[in-house]
Amino acid sequence: MNRNQLLAATGSVLLLLAGTASAQPKVNSVLNNYSYTLPGLPNYGIAQGSLFVVFGTGIGPAQTPSLPDLSKTALTTSLNGAGVSITVNGTTVQAPLYYVSATQIAGILPSNTPVGTGTITVTYNGQTSSTSPITVVPAAFGLLTLSGSGSGAAAVFNASNGNAYAGPASAANPGETVILWGSGLGASPGDETKYPFTQTDLKANVKVYVGGQPAVIAYAGRSQFPALDQINLVIPQGVSGCNVGLLVQTGNYVSNAGTVAVTPTGRTCSDAATSGLSTSDLQTLLGKGSIRIGSIGLAKTTTQTPPITVGGISVGGSTITGDGATAQFAQYTSTQLTTGAGSSFQQTSLGSCITYQYQGQAGGTPPATVAPVILDAGTVTMKLPNGNTITLQKDKTGFYLATGSDAQGSTTPSFIPTTGGQFSFSNSGGADVSQISGAQVTMPPALNWTNMSSIGTIVRSQGTTVNWDTANPYSGFVTIAGSSFSGTTASNTVVTGFTCSAPYSAGTFTVPPYVLLAMAAGQTSVGGITIPTGALILSLSSPPVKFNAPSIDYAALVATTSTSKSVTYQ
Repeated sequence: MNRNQLLAATGSVLLLLAGTASAQPKVNSVLNNYSYTLPGLPNYGIAQGSLFVVFGTGIGPAQTPSLPDLSKTALTTSLNGAGVSITVNGTTVQAPLYYVSATQIAGILPSNTPVGTGTITVTYNGQTSSTSPITVVPAAFGLLTLSGSGSGAAAVFNASNGNAYAGPASAANPGETVILWGSGLGASPGDETKYPFTQTDLKANVKVYVGGQPAVIAYAGRSQFPALDQINLVIPQGVSGCNVGLLVQTGNYVSNAGTVAVTPTGRTCSDAATSGLSTSDLQTLLGKGSIRIGSIGLAKTTTQTPPITVGGISVGGSTITGDGATAQFAQYTSTQLTTGAGSSFQQTSLGSCITYQYQGQAGGTPPATVAPVILDAGTVTMKLPNGNTITLQKDKTGFYLATGSDAQGSTTPSFIPTTGGQFSFSNSGGADVSQISGAQVTMPPALNWTNMSSIGTIVRSQGTTVNWDTANPYSGFVTIAGSSFSGTTASNTVVTGFTCSAPYSAGTFTVPPYVLLAMAAGQTSVGGITIPTGALILSLSSPPVKFNAPSIDYAALVATTSTSKSVTYQ
């Protein structure tokens, strides 16, 4: 790994904002430099010997830092007037520092730091911050992703293909050896201020899952750079897709999720069943400098909330149906589509799962790490099976949306009949997109979730299996999703979730423990009544329908029916 690659790895996200240091430094959070797993989650912890990042204010000089050339100079515990101290179980250590700035410091948690809950302080120009909590664990891996956000495509390099990045146009094949990067595999002997660092194999407590399959690990341990870990593994057989889920487990701690592109043969991947993109489609798109994507979605969701029983009396309980139609026309760079998360057609590959987390109000959506240029398509309308039309409202971000619900007090009624039917979309033409055609889709049948009633409490360490009826043949795909939140206010709420995909014909899918271990556990109490804080959702989506949109490189429409129920993740 050369110095430029180290720069990308060690400074995967530099949220550097110039500012004036306050009289006293303030620490806001301490996170793994790659996963950004939030405090309070079951997989949060700063591993011994790992690279961590401190976010705060006034914690260093108001300048853009540069990473040291470790071939010429060693790391120090005092850099540009700043230092970081960690105290756990009566032992205080000083962190070797990679860089410092007014709002961010990256350092190494020394391998000899005791395990447990302790405190961290930052000193800058003789002023010391108040203590902030830090949780030190033996191992908790953070996976480097190309977006630098902790999500999206993982930084996977193919040792069997000249160390090329394993992306959609250079996908890995089963049986090939690839290399992952990150930090948090655990303590390692050696001088953590100097390069080259002593490489130590730590794979005994490491598991890697690729597309739901365990991978054979050739090496997992420290690279030659202090605190930077590498994992060499073999892509399992039977795995395929452009967005194959990738997670690393160390003990009971699971990493952030990334994706990797895998194809049985050749080098261009395909997720035709979920995105509608064939291999040739993808090759054509990736050959462009910028790519214009049109996406339309239609969804009907039934949410079942069980009654609450108090003193033998059941109170509440409801079944509410909500409808939604969305449309977006956006321009991406090819790099955004191959490295980011959150773009419109990046559905998890069949057989795979990914996890996510974000801080904010429960019930929201995970923030996208891709920020495309939004295109104007004028007014977008939807024709219903009964011949009526609805206009999708355009918000200030350029996103088109129509919603309806049968909930009491709803001002917009449901518009998707229980019997389904065909829907078509058209537009008036806008500054960027003229009139579209062929945007027609038939709603898929409601999915018969056969074991829904038996799932109430999900033991995360055991995984959970969902079953559905396949008596009526259908060519769509099934999405299994879950969410759970912790916190009591909008500002401190941490939302966790997972998304898995499977072919409809499978009839069953097991969400594995290593996915659920990233979920916030528990329930909340309101007025002495215990209420679940989690949800489990089973959806059936139609095969993507391509439609024509002038000046758009690829456009597709998908319709989905979903059932959601309240659960407790334990």
